Amino acid sequence: MAGYDWYKSFLIRNPILSQRRSQNLNPARAQKLNPFITIDHFNKLENILRALDIKNSPERIFNIDEKGCRLTLHHGQRVLAKKGSRRVHLISNEHAENCTIVACVSALGHAVPPLIIFMGSRLKESYKEHLPPGSAVAMAEKGSMNREIFVQWLHHFSKFKPAGRILLILDGASCHLDISIVDAAENFEMSLYCLPSNTTHELQPLDKAVFRAFEHYWDSELLRYWKDNPTNLRSIKKENFGKILNLTSLPVTQLATSTDAWSSNQPATQPTGQQTSNLVIQPYSQISYHSVTGQDEISKKMTNLLPTPDFSIKNN
Repeated sequence: MAGYDWYKSFLIRNPILSQRRSQNLNPARAQKLNPFITIDHFNKLENILRALDIKNSPERIFNIDEKGCRLTLHHGQRVLAKKGSRRVHLISNEHAENCTIVACVSALGHAVPPLIIFMGSRLKESYKEHLPPGSAVAMAEKGSMNREIFVQWLHHFSKFKPAGRILLILDGASCHLDISIVDAAENFEMSLYCLPSNTTHELQPLDKAVFRAFEHYWDSELLRYWKDNPTNLRSIKKENFGKILNLTSLPVTQLATSTDAWSSNQPATQPTGQQTSNLVIQPYSQISYHSVTGQDEISKKMTNLLPTPDFSIKNN
Protein backbone atom coordinates (compact mmCIF):
# COMPACT_ATOMS: atom_id res chain seq x y z
CA MET A 1 0.00 0.00 0.00
CA ALA A 2 1.28 3.46 -0.92
CA GLY A 3 2.38 5.49 2.10
CA TYR A 4 2.68 9.20 2.80
CA ASP A 5 6.24 9.39 1.41
CA TRP A 6 5.07 7.90 -1.91
CA TYR A 7 2.13 10.32 -1.98
CA LYS A 8 4.45 13.29 -1.34
CA SER A 9 6.86 12.14 -4.06
CA PHE A 10 3.94 11.62 -6.44
CA LEU A 11 2.88 15.26 -6.01
CA ILE A 12 6.48 16.39 -6.64
CA ARG A 13 6.60 14.35 -9.85
CA ASN A 14 3.26 15.83 -10.97
CA PRO A 15 3.37 19.55 -10.19
CA ILE A 16 0.13 20.14 -12.12
CA LEU A 17 -1.75 18.36 -9.30
CA SER A 18 -2.69 19.87 -5.95
CA GLN A 19 -4.86 18.86 -3.03
CA ARG A 20 -8.25 20.57 -3.06
CA ARG A 21 -11.32 20.39 -0.85
CA SER A 22 -14.23 19.05 -2.89
CA GLN A 23 -17.61 20.77 -3.00
CA ASN A 24 -20.87 18.88 -2.87
CA LEU A 25 -22.82 19.03 -6.12
CA ASN A 26 -26.42 17.94 -6.47
CA PRO A 27 -26.76 15.04 -8.97
CA ALA A 28 -29.37 17.04 -10.91
CA ARG A 29 -26.95 19.95 -11.30
CA ALA A 30 -24.14 17.63 -12.37
CA GLN A 31 -26.42 16.11 -15.00
CA LYS A 32 -27.83 19.39 -16.35
CA LEU A 33 -24.55 21.29 -16.67
CA ASN A 34 -23.35 19.59 -19.83
CA PRO A 35 -22.06 20.91 -23.20
CA PHE A 36 -25.39 20.33 -24.97
CA ILE A 37 -27.47 22.41 -22.53
CA THR A 38 -24.72 25.04 -22.16
CA ILE A 39 -24.36 25.54 -25.93
CA ASP A 40 -28.13 25.63 -26.35
CA HIS A 41 -28.34 28.27 -23.62
CA PHE A 42 -25.82 30.57 -25.29
CA ASN A 43 -27.37 30.03 -28.72
CA LYS A 44 -30.76 31.08 -27.38
CA LEU A 45 -29.21 34.02 -25.55
CA GLU A 46 -27.48 35.16 -28.73
CA ASN A 47 -30.73 34.94 -30.70
CA ILE A 48 -32.55 37.01 -28.09
CA LEU A 49 -29.83 39.66 -28.04
CA ARG A 50 -29.94 39.89 -31.82
CA ALA A 51 -33.75 40.02 -31.88
CA LEU A 52 -33.76 42.84 -29.34
CA ASP A 53 -30.80 44.54 -31.06
CA ILE A 54 -28.89 44.86 -27.78
CA LYS A 55 -25.98 42.51 -28.45
CA ASN A 56 -23.56 45.43 -28.26
CA SER A 57 -25.46 47.22 -25.48
CA PRO A 58 -24.44 45.62 -22.15
CA GLU A 59 -26.15 48.47 -20.27
CA ARG A 60 -29.47 46.91 -21.41
CA ILE A 61 -28.72 43.41 -20.12
CA PHE A 62 -29.59 42.80 -16.46
CA ASN A 63 -29.43 39.87 -14.08
CA ILE A 64 -31.64 39.60 -10.99
CA ASP A 65 -31.17 37.17 -8.15
CA GLU A 66 -32.07 36.85 -4.48
CA LYS A 67 -29.62 36.33 -1.64
CA GLY A 68 -30.78 35.01 1.72
CA CYS A 69 -29.22 36.77 4.69
CA ARG A 70 -29.46 35.81 8.36
CA LEU A 71 -29.55 38.59 10.92
CA THR A 72 -26.58 37.03 12.66
CA LEU A 73 -23.26 35.40 11.75
CA HIS A 74 -23.31 33.00 8.83
CA HIS A 75 -20.14 31.04 9.59
CA GLY A 76 -17.98 30.03 12.53
CA GLN A 77 -15.08 32.44 13.10
CA ARG A 78 -11.39 31.73 13.56
CA VAL A 79 -10.24 32.79 17.04
CA LEU A 80 -7.19 32.37 19.25
CA ALA A 81 -7.58 29.85 22.07
CA LYS A 82 -5.35 27.95 24.46
CA LYS A 83 -3.79 24.86 22.96
CA GLY A 84 -5.76 21.77 23.84
CA SER A 85 -9.05 23.63 24.24
CA ARG A 86 -11.84 21.26 23.22
CA ARG A 87 -14.72 23.73 23.17
CA VAL A 88 -14.36 27.28 21.86
CA HIS A 89 -17.56 29.30 21.67
CA LEU A 90 -18.57 32.66 20.25
CA ILE A 91 -21.83 33.98 21.64
CA SER A 92 -24.31 34.75 18.87
CA ASN A 93 -27.93 34.07 18.08
CA GLU A 94 -28.29 30.61 16.53
CA HIS A 95 -31.89 31.05 15.40
CA ALA A 96 -31.96 34.57 14.00
CA GLU A 97 -34.48 35.77 11.43
CA ASN A 98 -33.84 35.47 7.73
CA CYS A 99 -34.30 38.22 5.20
CA THR A 100 -33.78 38.38 1.46
CA ILE A 101 -31.71 40.84 -0.58
CA VAL A 102 -32.99 41.23 -4.13
CA ALA A 103 -30.09 42.44 -6.25
CA CYS A 104 -29.95 43.40 -9.91
CA VAL A 105 -26.89 44.45 -11.90
CA SER A 106 -26.34 45.23 -15.56
CA ALA A 107 -23.65 43.62 -17.70
CA LEU A 108 -21.92 47.02 -17.63
CA GLY A 109 -21.55 46.84 -13.85
CA HIS A 110 -24.33 49.24 -12.83
CA ALA A 111 -26.23 48.12 -9.74
CA VAL A 112 -29.91 48.78 -9.11
CA PRO A 113 -30.71 49.75 -5.49
CA PRO A 114 -31.74 46.54 -3.73
CA LEU A 115 -35.12 45.44 -2.44
CA ILE A 116 -34.97 44.04 1.09
CA ILE A 117 -37.61 41.50 2.12
CA PHE A 118 -38.06 41.22 5.89
CA MET A 119 -40.02 38.58 7.76
CA GLY A 120 -43.34 39.83 9.11
CA SER A 121 -46.51 41.59 7.99
CA ARG A 122 -46.23 45.18 9.24
CA LEU A 123 -43.78 47.51 7.53
CA LYS A 124 -42.24 50.19 9.72
CA GLU A 125 -40.60 53.24 8.22
CA SER A 126 -37.62 52.65 10.51
CA TYR A 127 -36.78 49.50 8.51
CA LYS A 128 -35.80 51.72 5.58
CA GLU A 129 -33.28 53.73 7.57
CA HIS A 130 -29.57 53.47 6.71
CA LEU A 131 -30.23 51.40 3.56
CA PRO A 132 -28.43 52.27 0.30
CA PRO A 133 -30.04 55.25 -1.49
CA GLY A 134 -33.11 54.28 -3.50
CA SER A 135 -33.60 50.93 -1.74
CA ALA A 136 -37.07 49.51 -1.18
CA VAL A 137 -38.44 47.29 1.61
CA ALA A 138 -41.17 44.66 1.49
CA MET A 139 -42.62 42.30 4.09
CA ALA A 140 -43.32 38.58 3.66
CA GLU A 141 -44.43 35.86 6.06
CA LYS A 142 -41.22 33.88 5.61
CA GLY A 143 -38.97 36.76 4.58
CA SER A 144 -38.51 35.36 1.09
CA MET A 145 -39.58 36.23 -2.45
CA ASN A 146 -43.07 35.50 -3.73
CA ARG A 147 -44.96 36.38 -6.91
CA GLU A 148 -46.64 39.49 -5.52
CA ILE A 149 -43.35 40.90 -4.25
CA PHE A 150 -41.66 40.11 -7.55
CA VAL A 151 -44.25 42.23 -9.37
CA GLN A 152 -43.55 44.92 -6.78
CA TRP A 153 -39.84 44.62 -7.53
CA LEU A 154 -40.50 45.06 -11.27
CA HIS A 155 -42.18 48.38 -10.48
CA HIS A 156 -39.13 49.30 -8.37
CA PHE A 157 -36.73 48.25 -11.14
CA SER A 158 -38.63 50.26 -13.75
CA LYS A 159 -37.54 53.48 -12.01
CA PHE A 160 -33.87 52.70 -12.64
CA LYS A 161 -33.78 50.88 -15.99
CA PRO A 162 -32.72 52.78 -19.11
CA ALA A 163 -35.47 53.88 -21.48
CA GLY A 164 -36.50 51.33 -24.07
CA ARG A 165 -36.41 47.54 -24.23
CA ILE A 166 -34.05 45.67 -21.87
CA LEU A 167 -33.30 42.00 -21.23
CA LEU A 168 -33.76 40.66 -17.70
CA ILE A 169 -32.05 37.33 -16.99
CA LEU A 170 -33.44 35.35 -14.05
CA ASP A 171 -33.62 31.82 -12.69
CA GLY A 172 -36.63 29.54 -12.90
CA ALA A 173 -37.83 29.83 -9.29
CA SER A 174 -41.60 29.38 -9.02
CA CYS A 175 -41.95 32.91 -7.64
CA HIS A 176 -40.63 34.23 -10.98
CA LEU A 177 -43.13 32.31 -13.12
CA ASP A 178 -46.59 33.83 -13.32
CA ILE A 179 -48.67 35.55 -15.99
CA SER A 180 -48.93 38.68 -13.81
CA ILE A 181 -45.12 38.91 -13.86
CA VAL A 182 -45.00 38.57 -17.64
CA ASP A 183 -47.69 41.27 -18.05
CA ALA A 184 -45.92 43.67 -15.68
CA ALA A 185 -42.57 43.09 -17.41
CA GLU A 186 -44.10 43.74 -20.83
CA ASN A 187 -45.66 46.99 -19.60
CA PHE A 188 -42.18 48.18 -18.56
CA GLU A 189 -40.50 46.99 -21.81
CA MET A 190 -38.63 44.16 -20.11
CA SER A 191 -37.97 40.92 -21.95
CA LEU A 192 -37.55 37.99 -19.55
CA TYR A 193 -35.06 35.18 -20.14
CA CYS A 194 -35.05 32.19 -17.78
CA LEU A 195 -31.79 30.31 -17.23
CA PRO A 196 -31.79 26.51 -17.70
CA SER A 197 -32.83 24.67 -14.56
CA ASN A 198 -30.13 23.36 -12.21
CA THR A 199 -27.38 25.35 -13.94
CA THR A 200 -27.50 28.65 -12.07
CA HIS A 201 -24.50 27.71 -9.90
CA GLU A 202 -22.38 28.26 -13.03
CA LEU A 203 -24.54 30.35 -15.39
CA GLN A 204 -26.04 32.89 -12.96
CA PRO A 205 -23.75 35.97 -13.08
CA LEU A 206 -24.71 37.28 -9.64
CA ASP A 207 -24.08 33.89 -8.04
CA LYS A 208 -20.65 33.63 -9.65
CA ALA A 209 -19.38 37.17 -9.29
CA VAL A 210 -21.15 38.86 -6.37
CA PHE A 211 -22.94 36.66 -3.84
CA ARG A 212 -20.16 34.13 -3.34
CA ALA A 213 -18.18 36.44 -1.04
CA PHE A 214 -21.12 38.28 0.51
CA GLU A 215 -21.38 36.19 3.70
CA HIS A 216 -17.67 36.64 4.44
CA TYR A 217 -17.89 40.43 4.26
CA TRP A 218 -21.21 40.45 6.13
CA ASP A 219 -19.72 38.49 9.06
CA SER A 220 -16.72 40.83 9.22
CA GLU A 221 -18.89 43.95 9.43
CA LEU A 222 -21.28 42.34 11.90
CA LEU A 223 -18.43 41.48 14.28
CA ARG A 224 -17.18 45.05 13.98
CA TYR A 225 -20.70 46.34 14.69
CA TRP A 226 -21.00 44.17 17.81
CA LYS A 227 -17.63 45.44 19.02
CA ASP A 228 -18.75 49.05 18.65
CA ASN A 229 -22.23 48.34 20.05
CA PRO A 230 -21.84 45.78 22.86
CA THR A 231 -24.95 43.74 23.65
CA ASN A 232 -25.57 40.55 25.57
CA LEU A 233 -28.01 39.28 22.94
CA ARG A 234 -25.49 39.46 20.09
CA SER A 235 -28.25 40.06 17.54
CA ILE A 236 -29.34 42.88 15.27
CA LYS A 237 -32.73 44.41 14.68
CA LYS A 238 -34.32 45.19 11.36
CA GLU A 239 -33.82 48.89 12.07
CA ASN A 240 -30.03 48.36 12.14
CA PHE A 241 -29.83 46.03 9.14
CA GLY A 242 -28.99 48.90 6.79
CA LYS A 243 -26.03 50.00 8.90
CA ILE A 244 -24.26 46.70 8.35
CA LEU A 245 -25.42 46.26 4.76
CA ASN A 246 -24.01 49.65 3.78
CA LEU A 247 -20.60 48.71 5.16
CA THR A 248 -20.61 45.20 3.75
CA SER A 249 -18.20 45.01 0.84
CA LEU A 250 -19.35 43.40 -2.38
CA PRO A 251 -17.25 42.30 -5.35
CA VAL A 252 -18.45 44.61 -8.12
CA THR A 253 -17.69 43.25 -11.57
CA GLN A 254 -18.65 43.47 -15.20
CA LEU A 255 -21.00 40.56 -14.70
CA ALA A 256 -21.03 39.20 -18.23
CA THR A 257 -17.40 38.14 -17.89
CA SER A 258 -18.15 35.95 -14.89
CA THR A 259 -19.76 33.28 -17.06
CA ASP A 260 -17.68 34.03 -20.18
CA ALA A 261 -20.83 35.24 -21.95
CA TRP A 262 -18.79 37.96 -23.65
CA SER A 263 -15.57 36.01 -24.06
CA SER A 264 -14.39 35.01 -27.52
CA ASN A 265 -11.33 33.17 -26.21
CA GLN A 266 -13.00 30.13 -24.67
CA PRO A 267 -14.74 27.40 -26.72
CA ALA A 268 -18.45 27.36 -25.97
CA THR A 269 -18.36 23.56 -25.77
CA GLN A 270 -16.50 23.81 -22.46
CA PRO A 271 -18.37 24.29 -19.15
CA THR A 272 -18.73 27.99 -18.51
CA GLY A 273 -17.64 29.96 -15.48
CA GLN A 274 -14.14 28.51 -15.27
CA GLN A 275 -12.25 31.77 -15.76
CA THR A 276 -11.74 34.31 -13.01
CA SER A 277 -13.47 37.67 -13.34
CA ASN A 278 -11.84 41.01 -12.65
CA LEU A 279 -13.38 42.14 -9.39
CA VAL A 280 -13.41 45.46 -7.60
CA ILE A 281 -14.25 45.18 -3.89
CA GLN A 282 -16.42 48.07 -2.73
CA PRO A 283 -18.66 48.71 0.28
CA TYR A 284 -22.37 48.77 -0.53
CA SER A 285 -22.49 52.50 0.21
CA GLN A 286 -19.85 53.18 -2.49
CA ILE A 287 -21.37 51.07 -5.26
CA SER A 288 -22.31 53.07 -8.33
CA TYR A 289 -26.08 52.70 -8.65
CA HIS A 290 -27.79 53.15 -11.98
CA SER A 291 -29.99 56.23 -11.98
CA VAL A 292 -32.63 57.40 -14.43
CA THR A 293 -31.63 61.02 -13.99
CA GLY A 294 -27.88 60.46 -13.77
CA GLN A 295 -25.54 60.12 -16.72
CA ASP A 296 -24.96 56.57 -17.88
CA GLU A 297 -21.22 56.23 -17.24
CA ILE A 298 -18.99 53.65 -15.64
CA SER A 299 -17.82 54.21 -12.11
CA LYS A 300 -14.21 55.37 -11.98
CA LYS A 301 -13.40 52.41 -9.78
CA MET A 302 -14.51 49.85 -12.39
CA THR A 303 -11.68 48.12 -14.22
CA ASN A 304 -11.35 47.14 -17.87
CA LEU A 305 -13.98 47.84 -20.48
CA LEU A 306 -16.08 44.94 -21.69
CA PRO A 307 -14.67 43.19 -24.76
CA THR A 308 -16.76 43.09 -27.89
CA PRO A 309 -19.36 40.32 -27.47
CA ASP A 310 -18.80 37.19 -29.55
CA PHE A 311 -21.15 34.25 -29.18
CA SER A 312 -19.78 32.27 -32.11
CA ILE A 313 -19.50 28.54 -31.49
CA LYS A 314 -15.96 27.29 -31.93
CA ASN A 315 -15.44 23.61 -32.55
CA ASN A 316 -12.23 22.01 -31.41
